[in-house]
Amino acid sequence: MPLENEDPKKKAGELKDPLHLLPTVAMRKTAHVLALGARKYGVYNWRYSDGIKASTYVAAIMRHLTQFMDGEIVADESGISHLAHIMATCSILLDAEHAGHLIDDREKEPMFCEYRCGNCDATHMAYTVCGSPFCPECDTGKFLFRVDG
Repeated sequence: MPLENEDPKKKAGELKDPLHLLPTVAMRKTAHVLALGARKYGVYNWRYSDGIKASTYVAAIMRHLTQFMDGEIVADESGISHLAHIMATCSILLDAEHAGHLIDDREKEPMFCEYRCGNCDATHMAYTVCGSPFCPECDTGKFLFRVDG
């Protein structure tokens, strides 16, 4: 028998998404950014396309993050926080992924991986886009070889 003061919906509520944990300021500012996008491109426009490229939205996130890191608080075009733009863009990516409308055009090969020197056997991290890097320790001009490949 339930206690006299026990909340009858507590157990059922604990099984649901804890939406009360989302800060309301984040929800409001993200909603403002999404409303700007809806006016510009249409409500839920990404759901009605043939798909959206992940790289397009990741690039937007990175631009806003870079501007925020450089000390800019709000986006010039909207007057709304760069962080809210990032949240809105992330929410679009999540929704598109959930709906099956996300085109995953991310680079599949790691761009930063571990290399071992063929001369001194030292291990280094290097960008793969640089080609085969040289060992900075033994400076012999020997190429480094990927550890995982």
